[in-house]
Amino acid sequence: MDGETTYVSGTVKPGQTYDMYVELEAPSRPDTYQGFWQMFNANGQAFGQTVWVGIVVPGEKPEPTAAPEQPTAIPEQPPSIESFEVNPSQVFVGECVDLSWSFSGTSLAAAWITRNTETIFSDIPTSGSEQDCGLSTAGTYVYSLKVSSEFAGTTTRDVAVEVQDAGD
Repeated sequence: MDGETTYVSGTVKPGQTYDMYVELEAPSRPDTYQGFWQMFNANGQAFGQTVWVGIVVPGEKPEPTAAPEQPTAIPEQPPSIESFEVNPSQVFVGECVDLSWSFSGTSLAAAWITRNTETIFSDIPTSGSEQDCGLSTAGTYVYSLKVSSEFAGTTTRDVAVEVQDAGD
C-alpha cells in the first residue's frame, strides 16, 4: 500500500488524544494486504504502539501465501544515564560546582536535576552542563539527575558534594 507521510498539526500533550487521517492507495493486484506504521517524535525517536491496517483488494484471488509476520513488540527500556558528574566534589561555602550529564532513552518525557530534593534545573537536554553557585551553608549536598520515560519509569543517579566553611 502506498501513502504519504502524515504530520501532527500542533502539540499533543501527554494524556491527550489526536485523530489522524491517512489516505492510502491500494495495490492493483487482488490480494489481502497489511501495512504497519510507527510514530516518531520531533527528535526522530519512536514512541507508542505500532499501528496497522489490513485490506482486501477484491478480484480473482492468487495462490494462498503465508500471512506476514507481525512485528515483535520490544518492551520499553528505562532511560539510561551514561554520565552524571559534579566537580569538584569538595568546595568551600560560596564556591560553585560544575554539573555535566548525558542520558538517552525512548519516549523520554522529562529530565531534571535536584539539589537536596529541590529542583534547580528542569527540562534539560540529553547532554549538557550547568554551573551551580547556590552552596550557601556547610554540609553535604546531594545532586540527583532524574530522567523519566512515558512508558518505562524514571532513572535516577545521585552525586554528593561536601561543602566546608572557609575556616575548616
